[in-house]
Amino acid sequence: MANGTVMQQLTLPDTRALESPRVLMESALTWIAENPDAWHWFVNAARLEADTYERVSVKGLMEGLRRHRIPYATASVKLPNSYSAAFSRILRAWHGHETIRGNVTLADCIPVSRSKLDGVSVAPRPY
Repeated sequence: MANGTVMQQLTLPDTRALESPRVLMESALTWIAENPDAWHWFVNAARLEADTYERVSVKGLMEGLRRHRIPYATASVKLPNSYSAAFSRILRAWHGHETIRGNVTLADCIPVSRSKLDGVSVAPRPY
């Protein structure tokens, strides 16, 4: 602020928002492959939430996973928020056919909002 001039602070863009949809989906799939125990917890928690409320909050499950102690883990789970849209789509693709009760499937309980991931295909379930 010398001589009455105002200095502006530069801000860098959130680079995760700049990722291409394909790269974002691949990153989420890589995270799942590298964290199988955490993904297993996530899927089971989604089933329980669907059975209880007939609606799954993927963002809520992500927060729960961050707080949950995964057996054999040496550190807490690192999970970017940018994966929520990918996780919704992966969960529907890999486990959506599972019946929760009556004619309600897990896919029926996972709302999917518009996303830059629309149109990106999900890899087949590896297990």
